Amino acid sequence: MVSNTRSILTVAAIDIGTNTILLTIGRKERGSAFSIIHDEVQFARLGKNVDISGRIEEERITVAEAILKKYAALCKRYSVDTIIAYATSAMRDAENSDDVHIRLKQSLGAEIEIIDGKREAELSFIGAVPDSEPAIVIDIGGGSTEIIAGRNNKIEFSESMNIGAVRLTERFFTSLPPSNEEIMLARELVEQKISGIPIYDYPIYCVAGTPVTLACIAQGLDYFEQQKIHGYILSGLIINVILRQLLSSTSDEIKLMNCVTPERADILPAGTLILDSIIRHFSKNSCIVSVGGLRYGIIKEYMMLN
Repeated sequence: MVSNTRSILTVAAIDIGTNTILLTIGRKERGSAFSIIHDEVQFARLGKNVDISGRIEEERITVAEAILKKYAALCKRYSVDTIIAYATSAMRDAENSDDVHIRLKQSLGAEIEIIDGKREAELSFIGAVPDSEPAIVIDIGGGSTEIIAGRNNKIEFSESMNIGAVRLTERFFTSLPPSNEEIMLARELVEQKISGIPIYDYPIYCVAGTPVTLACIAQGLDYFEQQKIHGYILSGLIINVILRQLLSSTSDEIKLMNCVTPERADILPAGTLILDSIIRHFSKNSCIVSVGGLRYGIIKEYMMLN
């Protein structure tokens, strides 16, 4: 952690997930308001095969170390006062988490906290939802999916489930397109996991790479345009249409779709299936795409307290 006595407060939030490592740097404006001065995503796939082997692979650790060294340099360039780094599902689950934790902290030059699913859900809600609005937040990660409901800045329900786009892909979609049996088994698992989630008649906000990519595809965007994606209403019908296309496509065909990065192509069918299943569970016709989520929640919470 770096601090100084400058009047302008600049905070970096780092989200070390199962598939991606994200960096967002925010600068305080008035009260708890802040502006984003840098936002970046890199793919480390720390959770690759963790569901099978129980361990984070050496190759993935090396990639993550390089990303965090780059992020440390960016924090220095932007004169960041405070670095807050949280690790989630892959680091929670891996047998070698302690050793990886030490190495990643050394690469970043700052503390990294491994947070539980409840804390992850809370921050995702804070980062995705405008103040006081009633909402359900769906955060589809690589290793886990969080579903949170709340209103008036208070969380009424949260659940972190061990199903995510990477985990589901490795269990059922090891080759694309998957067979009808694999699709059925994947759908059954997701529906089993979410069957006990209580129904709230609140608008749904969805965060993370899957809904953002779907919003790009739905609008025919050639590249990520935040102003067109944040707040975009993604209909359940469009989600289902895209899902059908994804489930009948090869990995190479998915890579040719608008805004689909090579690092996300193989897990997009599973992530979309999870989103489609949750939307159906809540009997909703659409969801609101947010570019916020955990890292925005980190900054927002910190600015409110400082």
